Amino acid sequence: MDVDPDHQRIDDARSLTLVVYGRYGLGLFVGVSGLAAVIINYINREQVSVTWLEGHFTRQIHTFWWSVLFRVCVS
Repeated sequence: MDVDPDHQRIDDARSLTLVVYGRYGLGLFVGVSGLAAVIINYINREQVSVTWLEGHFTRQIHTFWWSVLFRVCVS
């Protein structure tokens, strides 16, 4: 039984999105984890383009940069 390549790509992207969410959550306690998450977002952004996960990646990246700005302004 052959696996549809598009379906496999979406499954991989969904798993990656969940991993990145987990890293951002961990980043609340360990700052380096959040940095690793945004790097993963930028590296794999093209993989999720034109899928329903593209918005998740965009929002993850925006949230990271807004949180950095917030931390700089509060400090």
